[in-house]
Amino acid sequence: MVHIKLKNNYFSYDIAMQYLANSEALLIKLIKSFLNNYEGFIDTLDSDVYDKIHCLKGITLNLGAEALFTECQTILEAIKKGEDYDIDSFKECFSKTYIALKSFINKN
Repeated sequence: MVHIKLKNNYFSYDIAMQYLANSEALLIKLIKSFLNNYEGFIDTLDSDVYDKIHCLKGITLNLGAEALFTECQTILEAIKKGEDYDIDSFKECFSKTYIALKSFINKN
């Protein structure tokens, strides 16, 4: 099987490989788990926003999802400071990341 390496604004194979000691098998396993566990995630963000995004942030770099990591950090910092935050921007980034990861799996 030929594995397709992908890089776009929402998923970077190279970043994932840096965090996963170049284990593509682990990356594929993590992405499949993420896709399964986070399907419908956006619909759950009406409560416990901080906890849910904090958990998500913990896995984003392992997935090569640097933009989503940044979005998570931005939201978490705003919540800590009691400031307003742009949940719509986060949701868009999450959705595009999810699609990019699903595309990677479908091509591999």
